[in-house]
Amino acid sequence: MRVPSLLLLCLCFSSTGCAVADDEAAVVRDAGADTKVTDGTASDTDTGTTPDTGTATDTGSDDTSPTDTGTVEDTGPCAIAGCSTGSESRATCATARTISRKTAGVLGGYAATGLALPTTTIADGSASCSAAGPDHAYRLFVRKGEAVDVTIASKTAGNTLRTLLFESASCAAASCTGTFKCGTTSGGSLTATADGWVAIVVSGSTGSDSGLYDITVKLTCKTTDCECP
Repeated sequence: MRVPSLLLLCLCFSSTGCAVADDEAAVVRDAGADTKVTDGTASDTDTGTTPDTGTATDTGSDDTSPTDTGTVEDTGPCAIAGCSTGSESRATCATARTISRKTAGVLGGYAATGLALPTTTIADGSASCSAAGPDHAYRLFVRKGEAVDVTIASKTAGNTLRTLLFESASCAAASCTGTFKCGTTSGGSLTATADGWVAIVVSGSTGSDSGLYDITVKLTCKTTDCECP
């Protein structure tokens, strides 16, 4: 009986499963959006790029080459900070109370009540922004474009308070000198122009304005978790 040539071909290659050879092993893949090609050559395998995940050497741009070069998407010059509320005294700018980003943002706002202003002065405001009285200082780490909203209320009759908001050029510390945004007797707001620390100074309007106060600080974060665990 004549055996069809196609059957003979399959019998001859039965040890390999009678499959058409696939050069997929030659395909070089990485973590990007690769797609399978038909000719199996490495040169036209990678049609996507590898997403940046962030490294210490930020070039400010995404990868555009088929092979990941390790460059990262620019998230700003500062590593995330200020994820926990501190226990600092508030008495000076160097001991400004750290407000947790997560508390101010995700959890609906940082709040403290019945606080007594000390006898020390941190910042005096200006001729158009009277803040010559005793002060308390807070600090909050922000990303560029995030909004800070502060609400204060004097709890001592006859006392007038004010807020001063300072943006720091440092990733490491808050500053209570230089240009500031003058708030009102009931609070203030600021949209960050850069990554870094915002110092919030609660001040008596005049030297005789002190007493007790309440404060609430809210942060509108750029991410749902404010980048904090």
